[in-house]
Amino acid sequence: MTMTSTPRNGPATGRHVAAPTDDVLHGLRERLTGHLVTTDDDVVTTVRFAADHGLAVAAQPSGHAATTAVSGTFLLRTGALQNIWIAPDARVACVGAGVRWGRLQSALKGTGLTGLVGSNPDVTVVGCCLGGGLSWFSRAFGCGAGALRGGDGDLAIMTAVEIDLFPAPETYGELLAFPGDAARPVLGAFAETTRTAPDELTLWAMLMHLPDVELLPPEARGQSFTVVGTAFLGMPDGVIRGNVPIPPA
Repeated sequence: MTMTSTPRNGPATGRHVAAPTDDVLHGLRERLTGHLVTTDDDVVTTVRFAADHGLAVAAQPSGHAATTAVSGTFLLRTGALQNIWIAPDARVACVGAGVRWGRLQSALKGTGLTGLVGSNPDVTVVGCCLGGGLSWFSRAFGCGAGALRGGDGDLAIMTAVEIDLFPAPETYGELLAFPGDAARPVLGAFAETTRTAPDELTLWAMLMHLPDVELLPPEARGQSFTVVGTAFLGMPDGVIRGNVPIPPA
């Protein structure tokens, strides 16, 4: 194994971790040291080394939650832990700490099953579930944290999780965008609908202001929108439009 030590906020350039030289260890508490681990043994080795030297350890699968609060910490980058194991009959999946929701959902194609995926497929399964895991399917099946199988206590570095899968042979969704000044009637309709919507129907609402940048279509630059996202377990045949008292976007 090899180690990299980089200045605070600097990128890690090494792939594995090993004991540093004395000059690297000196002042480590004022530096950010990143380690990309590829096996469970890498994690064990690093955690034991940190414990022996009185150092803190934190885990980060991908780019989310980057912060200078981990200065002086061994930051374990678990994004290379990419194993996926699926048992469709048991409705169970085991995924490595670096697996993102988009990859797991793609692997589930053809099974008629889904995990409790959130709004962004680029977030890891582990990070989402450990953070609570609000899903497009939470009204029907609960949050991602409730889909975790086994485990005890909360002081650990997660290298993989085992989660329950849920039946979703067909799904339907829409993303409806309204002018920003329509927020009051749209959010009022959203509140009314969510009080009586069936468990199969999930709606999310957000207020969004887009920057004035060339990346966006000219008509959207610098504009504000009221956005409603919908997800339905099944093919609704108009049930979303029929149950949501919101005018067409």
